[in-house]
Amino acid sequence: MVFDHAAEQLRDLGHEVQVSPADLSELDLTEYDFVYSNKAVQEKFRNAVSTVAGLNLPRAKELQLLEEYDIPTMRWGLAPNRLDLLTKFLDWRTRRILLKRSYTFGGEGVTAFSPWHIAILRWNKDLDIMCSVVNYDDGDIWKAELLNGELLISWVSRHPPIKELQGYQLVSGFDGAYGDRERVELPQSLVERVKSLSNRLTEMGIGHISVDFMRDAEGELRAIEFNTCFPAMWWTSQFEDFPQRHTHALTQLIAANSV
Repeated sequence: MVFDHAAEQLRDLGHEVQVSPADLSELDLTEYDFVYSNKAVQEKFRNAVSTVAGLNLPRAKELQLLEEYDIPTMRWGLAPNRLDLLTKFLDWRTRRILLKRSYTFGGEGVTAFSPWHIAILRWNKDLDIMCSVVNYDDGDIWKAELLNGELLISWVSRHPPIKELQGYQLVSGFDGAYGDRERVELPQSLVERVKSLSNRLTEMGIGHISVDFMRDAEGELRAIEFNTCFPAMWWTSQFEDFPQRHTHALTQLIAANSV
């Protein structure tokens, strides 16, 4: 629905538009002047065609980009070995750490563990990150979705407190932000920062992104990750202005990339 709405509006502006199937590998994208997708596009096409699409980044790179724009993040870091990981429990004064594996989505690659699980834990020391729980008394996930430097929508997914979900067991796999959802307004200073980040990502050839936050004990929103590929778009169309906002941002993007 969102892409069909955009295609209709772009055709009215005189553009020739094709809404492609989910599997872009079936198309020869070099036949197009401009390609836009919320999914990943093969590098060979990115080099041959003006393209703004999803791009899988390691989690550490994502967090570093957030910090470059002064967006508060959770405590996180790489763990080169088990001793370093044990030290993180002491330095962070936490009883639980989250392992977040790169190139995973929807909570599938997340494992919550305690110090006594370190001996059996397996992770990629160069790609996967460790992070401290933001707030044991709050499980809500806040999101900002952006395209081409424009905020499309901000919303919150209501979840039970983290302490009710984890206990002290080794827990692998978490539900994504699909609890009871409602639209919210984010602090304007934070909005301006994520908009600047979105502009930077557009220059890198990355389009629709979503940034995830949780509130810490002091009430400050801290980024826990952001998605540079496959942001969910199917449900946001229930908000009447979302397709219009998405189309406007996409129209401006195409105008800037017109040949």
